[in-house]
Amino acid sequence: MNSIYRDGFCLTEDQDGTYNFSCSYVSNSLFHYVMTTEGDILARYWDFEKDDWGILWNAVKSECDVYGMCGAFGRCNSQSSPICSCLPGFEPKNTKEWNRGNWTSGCVRRTTLSQCAVVNSSIEVVKKDGFLKLKTMKVPDFANSLPAHESFGGLSSTNNEDYCRQQCLENCSCIAYAYDSGTGCMSWTRSLIDIQKFSSGGVDLYIRVAYSELEKVGDVKKVVTISVIIGAIFISICTFLLSRRMAKQKVQELSDLFKTFAAEMFYKRTCAEKIGLPNATYGCMLRALSKEERVKEAISAFLNVLCMEDQLEEGSELFRDVIRKGCSTSSMELSKFVASQCSKGRWKEAEELVDVIFDKRVITGFSFLLIVGEALLLQQTN
Repeated sequence: MNSIYRDGFCLTEDQDGTYNFSCSYVSNSLFHYVMTTEGDILARYWDFEKDDWGILWNAVKSECDVYGMCGAFGRCNSQSSPICSCLPGFEPKNTKEWNRGNWTSGCVRRTTLSQCAVVNSSIEVVKKDGFLKLKTMKVPDFANSLPAHESFGGLSSTNNEDYCRQQCLENCSCIAYAYDSGTGCMSWTRSLIDIQKFSSGGVDLYIRVAYSELEKVGDVKKVVTISVIIGAIFISICTFLLSRRMAKQKVQELSDLFKTFAAEMFYKRTCAEKIGLPNATYGCMLRALSKEERVKEAISAFLNVLCMEDQLEEGSELFRDVIRKGCSTSSMELSKFVASQCSKGRWKEAEELVDVIFDKRVITGFSFLLIVGEALLLQQTN
């Protein structure tokens, strides 16, 4: 492993199979590393105030930090339960031990790499091996490194990754690769040990698997996609049926409300006919009543004013003038006209509402009745 990649630490293996772990640290303080009897490494410093050693850092922060916790070709994730799982394309070597929580035996490949097997048999390659991507991983030790500037220098990280992939694919001994902008290409040709999943950071690790394993992953994705689509369709159908049912209930409620309201408004509607108000259709009345309960009061308030004996003729003339002028003048002029015709400021609120009516092109008898009636009701409550 490149010492730069491990922040000053260097792990090397000599020809005798001896592993050497060292680091370079420049500091004026008293500082040293200690390995405990439990196998944890502590970075300790001398605290001059307390006159004692303090712990600056320790290697084991979770079970995943224990070297080889999940064995060969296993990965550790402290956020999962259980914490160990096999790499994609692999399965537990000893299922009984694995299920008991003893993961040290690791995992074995489920399907032999087909590309290398075909090449070694001198048979034409039909389907090549591929790679499955693992994100934000702590990569294994003892990588074969090829610095970026020696591979695809000056090109983008995507091109460098493609180069790493191609190099690994052409080497039958290569079982995984990764790319880091500072370290370059990293590849592995031996058992992958001490792989850990990080919540953030790390690098993307690509595991080489047989083509059939890629097909299995594709099949799983298809099943998930189809399941999601079927689920969405089912939910949509249920929502549609439920909305239909609620709509029918709403129509029935509105129908009952309309019948009750029509009986209450019989006198006032007769009065409205006398002054020339347009007849409100059943559908228009339903739409008005469906807005809110306050609409009934608004209609009643408006008709109450128009049906007063001393204002009957005045109300009829005013209504017709507003409708006529509303179709041929600006909203501002219409507002001023209504304001000038409303004695004692009874329709003060109508100025803003007429603008809405004019802008939406709903200058109809019933629409005007509703909105101005609402204005009258507001005045009564103020």
